[in-house]
Amino acid sequence: MISGAYQAENAVLVGAVISNIHPGHTGTGFVDYLNPNADYIEWTVSVVTAGSYTLDFRYGNGGATNRPLELRVNQALANASLPFPSTGTWTNWTLSSAPVSLNTGTTRLG
Repeated sequence: MISGAYQAENAVLVGAVISNIHPGHTGTGFVDYLNPNADYIEWTVSVVTAGSYTLDFRYGNGGATNRPLELRVNQALANASLPFPSTGTWTNWTLSSAPVSLNTGTTRLG
């Protein structure tokens, strides 16, 4: 079982940066992708019980279009285009969810 909130600003970041300019975030800020390709966030979690899980990603997208991202579990592609549709403004936050199958042990999500 994994549970709780994993803050993006506490994960491994490649290319992306931590920001706090838009209110409504949790933790100390949020992660902002700077480059259209190759930026990513990676969390390491401990899975006690193997099984199906739903991962919820809280985000704000003030742009006019969807900003889909790849989701990987232990570097294997789990979702090629997880949607992050516009939320209207950068201060409106919502969830994008993805079902995944996780094995027992240490797992890298990103």
